[in-house]
Amino acid sequence: MLKVPITQVEQEDLVQRYNKERDRRLNKDDLIQYIVVGSKEIQDIARDPWVDYSDPRIKNPSGEDGSKIKFLISGAGYNGLLFGCCLVEAGFRGSDIVCVDIAGGFSST
Repeated sequence: MLKVPITQVEQEDLVQRYNKERDRRLNKDDLIQYIVVGSKEIQDIARDPWVDYSDPRIKNPSGEDGSKIKFLISGAGYNGLLFGCCLVEAGFRGSDIVCVDIAGGFSST
């Protein structure tokens, strides 16, 4: 790692800028500045625009009807889907596997 020398004036300026930014970010209202995640004011933010909430799979997710699943994969991104594919290749049925994700549909990362 390359070390760049810094003068005393540059260091003092940097500390001063840091303190100014810190003071700007610290709110004197303490916890009052935060909102309750479950509050009615922001409940629409939690609704995923890509989810069809009338879909039977959303209204009655796997396992709630008493059915049994063998594998519950947390996350339906690339790794979750790849893990599910590996399970199918290993001989398990697709109906034994459920991927759950906080986002609607499948991830793109």
